[in-house]
Amino acid sequence: MKQLHVIQMAAMLFLIFLPFAPRAVTAAADAQPTWQATWEQTLQAARQEGKVVLYTTAGPNIRKDFTRAMKDRYGLDMEFVPGRGAAMVNKVLSERRAGLFLGDAYMSGSTSTMDKLIPRGVMDVLPPEYILPEVSDPGKWYGNKLPYIDKEQRLLGFRGSLFWAFTINTSLVKPEEVASYQDLLKPAFKGKISMGDPTIPGAANSFVTLASEYLMSPAYIKELVKQEPFLSRDERLATEWVARGKYSILIGTKPGPITEFIKAGSPLLPIIPREGSMIEPGAGTISVINKRPHPNATRIFINWLLSREGQLVYSKATGAESAREDVPKDHLGAGLVREPGKKYIFGGSEFRKIANRIVAQSKIDFKPLMK
Repeated sequence: MKQLHVIQMAAMLFLIFLPFAPRAVTAAADAQPTWQATWEQTLQAARQEGKVVLYTTAGPNIRKDFTRAMKDRYGLDMEFVPGRGAAMVNKVLSERRAGLFLGDAYMSGSTSTMDKLIPRGVMDVLPPEYILPEVSDPGKWYGNKLPYIDKEQRLLGFRGSLFWAFTINTSLVKPEEVASYQDLLKPAFKGKISMGDPTIPGAANSFVTLASEYLMSPAYIKELVKQEPFLSRDERLATEWVARGKYSILIGTKPGPITEFIKAGSPLLPIIPREGSMIEPGAGTISVINKRPHPNATRIFINWLLSREGQLVYSKATGAESAREDVPKDHLGAGLVREPGKKYIFGGSEFRKIANRIVAQSKIDFKPLMK
């Protein structure tokens, strides 16, 4: 009898709680993250579309590595429309005037996108494209925020390249002699500095903006002018003269010529002063084109590109550090990795706005040196 009573009680409890069982199961399901389901649905739709069309200034190494990764990982093809920034801008705008919408995403330097395409309404905002939690997590990125170039979040600079504040010829200058921006003002370096032209947009303008507005002061630039740096718009020539020892210090040129001379054996060494420098996206910016023909495949590509995995592929292909903090750096050379404790300014829309103003100011400050 006792056993029968236990069975009856169990049956009663089952009947009492049976109506609540589906709710409990549904609640448990609702508590699970939904991004996995969104990802699988998007990937399935992407495979129906088959490919992503990327307009880009990227070279063959990046294109090859991206193609392999997207095919192996997701079964998607990559179709590239390569070219220089100005030519690609003209192509996109010409296609739109003709009612053609052929591209999905745009990866290049920030200037062409910011000045020519975004003002013409070509780009969509990026956040709706994110699915993977690691992509939209601010803690994964330098400065604990996603590195957007513009306030509308249509352009993101995923590349975190260090701006080389200046470069020395180590046969003429020891690194410890120029540990600070202030050291450039030493009497020994008067007439020994080669510099790009700060009166036009470019690396020299970025140096002056960084030093005058963020890390030093406008008065510092006036003192630098007294050092009588040689100004040149030919950045390769300005670099060569430091490599050959005609000048001791190089300021405000792009890294390409510097790297070229270093590989050739020249005693050049980039310096990041104790006050810090800048993070610049360079050609590592991404945006999505509106009315794109392959929206789901584009979404998969954007999430992969901005993931740890995608950023490592890009970093290895370019030799540049990612703006993500969790991407390995052991493949990068000296002077290419952010140093703990130093201040780095992100070259976003606010920096660009100030830099444009500094162009005009530099025409006044550097006028005594212009020939």
